[in-house]
Amino acid sequence: MQRFFVLAILILLGWLTYRLSPILSPFLIAGILAYLGNPLVTRLQRHRIGRTWGTTLVFVLVILILAGIIMALLPVIRHQSLLFIEYLQKYVTLLQTQIIPQLSTRIGIPLDSQSITHYATANAQKLAGWLGRSL
Repeated sequence: MQRFFVLAILILLGWLTYRLSPILSPFLIAGILAYLGNPLVTRLQRHRIGRTWGTTLVFVLVILILAGIIMALLPVIRHQSLLFIEYLQKYVTLLQTQIIPQLSTRIGIPLDSQSITHYATANAQKLAGWLGRSL
């Protein structure tokens, strides 16, 4: 009976954490940043820089580093996105000209590109919504 009670509490805590994750995630990120930045702030404090100014300097440094990383990766992401769109167009053409007709003759169900496009668009919107909520 005690195992069941512990298991029920763990399941309840897991469910509660899942439901509160949009609220708790900023606190988790802040805690991680504070944990990682504390040694540097402590070192700055030894050099007679106050804790408030040390924390400010550490956060500005982290923001500058992240901005530099993002600026360095933007051209690569743009190039990869353009390649992805190019390959996607080729795959759509291949799908419409070869794969759909072969699949239609093999399974005996008439498949037209319009109904497949509608189905793919509906699912793409669901996927985009899920990705938006996740991010």
